[in-house]
Amino acid sequence: MENELIKRIGRQIKEARMRQKMTQEELAEETEISTSFLGMIERGQRIPSLMTISKICNSLNISVDELLGLKPEILKERKTKYSAGNKDVMLEKVIRLLKNKKDDDKELALKILKKLFR
Repeated sequence: MENELIKRIGRQIKEARMRQKMTQEELAEETEISTSFLGMIERGQRIPSLMTISKICNSLNISVDELLGLKPEILKERKTKYSAGNKDVMLEKVIRLLKNKKDDDKELALKILKKLFR
């Protein structure tokens, strides 16, 4: 039972990551873990800490309930809502890139984008 839960969490993380069009490297960097550790989590070979689960959920915009598979109707709705056809994937990548940066860096990025697209 415990082993199946660990594998289910890993599958949920991988599915959510792929829906977000994120690579393992992108998610690992954003959650401050190694790519190899993330791979082991996704394969159900390692158990992430609560802090790591929290970071993963925040990065993937999912709740812990969803990660644990406690609300399957929400997962089904989210798959439809966030499919590539309904979401600007590149914009989401830019947002993820800037999400945890300092305000000064965000302002600089905005100035660069404004000059670039005049």
